[in-house]
Amino acid sequence: MLRKTLLTIAVGVAALAFGASSSKAAEIFFGDFAVPGGCGALQPAPGSGHVCGASVPFTVAGGTLTATAFSGNPGTSTAEFVTFRATGDVGGHGESGLGENQTAGPGCTDVNCEIGGGAHGHSVLITSSAGLSQIDVLIGSAQAGETFDLWTNSSGTLVDVATITPTAALCPGDICTETFAAATQVAIQNNGTANVLVSAVSTPGVPEPASLAILGAALVGFGVVRRRRR
Repeated sequence: MLRKTLLTIAVGVAALAFGASSSKAAEIFFGDFAVPGGCGALQPAPGSGHVCGASVPFTVAGGTLTATAFSGNPGTSTAEFVTFRATGDVGGHGESGLGENQTAGPGCTDVNCEIGGGAHGHSVLITSSAGLSQIDVLIGSAQAGETFDLWTNSSGTLVDVATITPTAALCPGDICTETFAAATQVAIQNNGTANVLVSAVSTPGVPEPASLAILGAALVGFGVVRRRRR
């Protein structure tokens, strides 16, 4: 009877550890990666970016994030080239991340190696092999008035779900955070006035250390009591 009671308590503690705000999505900043293979040399300021291939993979826990650039709507227009701006090269997350380029380089077609173009112009699409749950995307270098569109396939099809016009309140430090439902794809598209970057996406939540400690203590305690009964 005691064993059954202790097991019930252990299961309850485990549920509490993992249930009540026990997971935290991990933000993946693209600029923190090493320069991807196949990218060109660092372009001089103000660009300070690398021109890479049409498709650039990033290995993360649980899968791969693949960035692809397009001349227009993501996934349906002509593929272009991804640009990469490292955090160390530009001095912070707000100006680092992924943009697009109209040519294979070596120079950037946008002065800052960002997502440029005219109305409903160029775009960068992020595809996750593992899915993006509890997800958000961070858009860097988003000054006031630089309008861009957010695309996701949360509904099963990649669609334009929102047009965002940054303000100081909405995008503090020139970084906009946009959240959406579970998806495997998210894209940012220039909407005529933007020169922005895909700075980061978040991965599915993982248990926080405190929650793991609670669970571990419960299981250890159960083992000790069981040993004493013997």
